[in-house]
Amino acid sequence: MSLPAQKSVRSSVERHENDLYTTDPEAVRQLLKREKFHVDVLEPCAGLGHISEELSKHGYNVTSSDINDYGYGTPNRDFLTDFFFDEHTQEFDIVTNPPYNLAIDMVQRALLIAKQKVAMLFPYWYITKFYWMPPRRVYLFTRKIDIAKDGNFDAYHNKNMKDYAWFVWDVGYYGDTIIKYIVNNKRVTKQVEKLEKEYSDMSKYWNTSKGNMKKEVLRLHSEKFSNREIGRRLNIDEKTVRNWLKENV
Repeated sequence: MSLPAQKSVRSSVERHENDLYTTDPEAVRQLLKREKFHVDVLEPCAGLGHISEELSKHGYNVTSSDINDYGYGTPNRDFLTDFFFDEHTQEFDIVTNPPYNLAIDMVQRALLIAKQKVAMLFPYWYITKFYWMPPRRVYLFTRKIDIAKDGNFDAYHNKNMKDYAWFVWDVGYYGDTIIKYIVNNKRVTKQVEKLEKEYSDMSKYWNTSKGNMKKEVLRLHSEKFSNREIGRRLNIDEKTVRNWLKENV
């Protein structure tokens, strides 16, 4: 697959040397509740192994490496240039939290190497950087997750000021991006609980009424009403009437 050349994203946020910012394992668990990967997964920015360990606990065979030596996985292996990755193209899915100043380079490289799927953790506003190869799904955390310098989660707990999201690409897909929420708030306010119930009830009502309306469309059609007249009577557009009738042909 040939991808268009893009400039690297340069973060305005000063980062620790070698980008050793570790990922809260809970963020990985939330991803794995929503996405399934090929059994063989590559973590090319493994750092201290927080993502790799969580993947392993969920039954994946993880190949871990990093451009630096942090005592975990294979050290001194640059994802952007090491021929190891070229030699193992389409053998792994990829899950990682990459250096943000190399975001576009990392995504381009990953999409050329991955077997089926790529998942990377970025600040949410990076969604504007990937219009050239849009992710298929983006999972936005409703509460800020912990990203800890040098793996020191005690020192960095609740210190993160950025909104993060998992960006998930299906290899070969080019189309619209679906945005979903990971509701990870520790406490949900009564107002939110009320709204969730109202929208849930509304969804149930719509699904029920939609089924009844389809039956009414079929009844009116059997009585020789035109699609336009059916739409007018039921207050739905004519295209919807046609589509529902096609479902029952």
